[in-house]
Amino acid sequence: MDKESKRKTLYESRIRKLLPKQFKSTKILAILKPGKPSNDVQSYRPIALLSVGYKLLKRLIHNRISDDINKIVPLEQAGFRPNRSCCDQALALTTHIEVGFETGTKIINNMLSSRLFTVVIGDKKSRQRVLNNELPQGSVLAPLLFNLYTHDIPTTKVRKCIYADDIYIVTQDKNLEECEKTLTADLTVLSHYLKQWRLKPNPEKTEISLFHLNNRQANQTIKVVFNNVEVRNSQNPTYLGVTLDRTLTYKEHLTKTAAKIKTRNNLIQKLANSSWGADAHTLRISTLALTYLVAEYCAPVWANSAHMNKIDVQLNSAMRTISGAVKSTPIQWLPLLCNIVPPNLRRMNLLLQEWTKCLKNTALPIHSDCTNAGPLQRLKSRKLTWKLAGKLTTEKFDLMSKWTKDCRADNIDSNHLFDQPMMQPPGFNLLRRQWIALNRLRTGHERTGLMMHRWGLSPTPQCDCGHHTQSARHIVEECPPEHSLGHWQS
Repeated sequence: MDKESKRKTLYESRIRKLLPKQFKSTKILAILKPGKPSNDVQSYRPIALLSVGYKLLKRLIHNRISDDINKIVPLEQAGFRPNRSCCDQALALTTHIEVGFETGTKIINNMLSSRLFTVVIGDKKSRQRVLNNELPQGSVLAPLLFNLYTHDIPTTKVRKCIYADDIYIVTQDKNLEECEKTLTADLTVLSHYLKQWRLKPNPEKTEISLFHLNNRQANQTIKVVFNNVEVRNSQNPTYLGVTLDRTLTYKEHLTKTAAKIKTRNNLIQKLANSSWGADAHTLRISTLALTYLVAEYCAPVWANSAHMNKIDVQLNSAMRTISGAVKSTPIQWLPLLCNIVPPNLRRMNLLLQEWTKCLKNTALPIHSDCTNAGPLQRLKSRKLTWKLAGKLTTEKFDLMSKWTKDCRADNIDSNHLFDQPMMQPPGFNLLRRQWIALNRLRTGHERTGLMMHRWGLSPTPQCDCGHHTQSARHIVEECPPEHSLGHWQS
């Protein structure tokens, strides 16, 4: 062994002594995926628990080297990079497909070594084993070093959309045979690269999809080979959590999202009833954290879909839980009572924010797509996302100003109870029963004679005091105290 090798060995030995053994130990919890069989290893999602001291050390190293690494990572890679997100890549992919519709084409060191891990399922625990892949799950350095390791991914004829190890390659052509040849050739190039650097792709999990507007070819498939395996065709591929379909209607995605929201709404409803439960402030925070987080994921991608009503129905249900409003209450009241901006305006704001971020980086491929599409739109029925974003930018869209303007146009608050929609309505900290009674008085949708008559539960709208109409205004301002008190006690 020469002098340089001895020096290197001595240095590595010292480094090993500097790192505590506990830093290299990982506890992996195996969580069973919903609806999956428990006797299948692939049914479990591994969650790695690392040493807190080890995670802090990795964060320090990450902050020191991340800027230099990001300079050489290709533009197509958006995973775990500053000012990039899943929504960026999903929007870039769908915009590229939309452009295809417009053009009439069819559219794919020692610190990390010798690590030990233990798998825990329920109360059972495995013995310690050595981690072979060198990049432990849950480490802040793992995605950064993966980006560095794959920074020299070869250039392909088709466009690549990459988020960490999730890669889409996309080609456009009017001839399906040309699409097959191009994709197969580029997959061969990527296969050689992955094999060279000991990365193992899974052809069985690889999917291929056709995006076009020709309904006669709705069931058309395409033959592409990857690692000597024919790639499976998929009608509804999922990219970064967004389910796509042939014509980009996002119906399947919004149906799934609405089902998730409904499940979370059920959790919120467990916190309150019509006479008891948490106050409005607690319910509002819980709803924003649980429900709206799911409802607005990648909203700029599908903000123009004709199926957004599936989402809005569930969000309205969540706001009725917060406010205690009955189903007959006009929808325009719900955001005011809950102090939550209406869903459609929140989506427009998210789209504008995403578009503004994209405009700052002119090197992104999405700019060339929007430029190539030209100022004129060939398909008038398509609601192009970037067209809406451009319109919002031109009109200098302001979220609160737009909400205020819409409220005045709807004239839903005829009694002027809310001068400024963005201000929290009084009573947020009241007890649940009092809060509900207050809101039903505000909206005029309470168990009054007038409303009971409209609902078909009373033969007449007359009040007990003899007035011809028992409305909320009459009970508060006109009805004798003994009659109005009897009404609320009932």
